[in-house]
Amino acid sequence: MKGKIVVLDFWTFCCCDCLHFLPVLEHLESWFEKETGLVFIGIHSGKFEAEKDDVGIQKAIIKNSIKHPVVNDNQMKMWKAYGSKHWPTVIVINPNGDRIKMWDEIVPQKDLETYIEATLDFYNENIDWSEIKRKLEIESYLSSKDLEKSSLSIEI
Repeated sequence: MKGKIVVLDFWTFCCCDCLHFLPVLEHLESWFEKETGLVFIGIHSGKFEAEKDDVGIQKAIIKNSIKHPVVNDNQMKMWKAYGSKHWPTVIVINPNGDRIKMWDEIVPQKDLETYIEATLDFYNENIDWSEIKRKLEIESYLSSKDLEKSSLSIEI
């Protein structure tokens, strides 16, 4: 994601605070929809074995209508690498790939919105404003009841 402002959301589907934060992310994704220099990525870092299963995570993605890509960090490597200690943790990364802000709590929507706007302004000349051309191949489930796998190609 070099050249982009990246917002990482470390969460788990068994965490009430994480689930309460999802509407904030949904609002911000909608608010900044036209900002091609900004990418939201969910990092699902489950604490318990039952939270590390791909099927359970995919059901949670569908149930909560999550539109951004979600990575299953089932060994918590990213969690540890970024120094997360609490759920949810939100991290903002600059166009050079450096972490510039970290919250390990629910971030008030206005605070995160203001920070993203300021970050986009500050790094404006360093941001790659082009659409991302790489495609992610993900396995998707048609619904939480129908576990028939289908391949979905999305651009982020």
